Amino acid sequence: MLRDIKIVDLKRSELDKEQSKPKDGKFVFKPGGKKYVDKASKIADNVWFSWCQYTPRDGYQMLNEWRVMYGYEPVVCGTDPYWPDGAVKNAESYWQYGDLVFVKVPLDREMERRAMDIKIAGADKKRGEAGKDKLRALAKGINAVEPGAGIDPDEMEHLLGTANRNG
Repeated sequence: MLRDIKIVDLKRSELDKEQSKPKDGKFVFKPGGKKYVDKASKIADNVWFSWCQYTPRDGYQMLNEWRVMYGYEPVVCGTDPYWPDGAVKNAESYWQYGDLVFVKVPLDREMERRAMDIKIAGADKKRGEAGKDKLRALAKGINAVEPGAGIDPDEMEHLLGTANRNG
């Protein structure tokens, strides 16, 4: 699983300089020299990592959206001091695992995005409940004017997902 992939901190790790070729994505570490990024160092470096879909058939749409909307950028081999252990360098020098590339964003941008997601989710919930109330009122109103012509109130509750599922 992706969450099980450890991120190697190449700044703190000790490479065998003769056998390693960092620009080519080849790393050979001295015994005990491989150091991983932990939560504390990730925060200290002010970087948040993730994996983003990277498919040529859609013109790398997801990566482009993440770049524009959230400020994510691919982690570049030979430039960025991070390597997801086991990922391979692709033609663009991005770290790739299957159809995903390893990306980074400044930690403060990620926190802003999450705060906005929470705010939007709260607003959507309020709008969603208000919309359900309007539909309930509409169903009652139609039935009040012409009984049997509208949606049955029990059916409306079922459609809105609020009906008792046991009955």
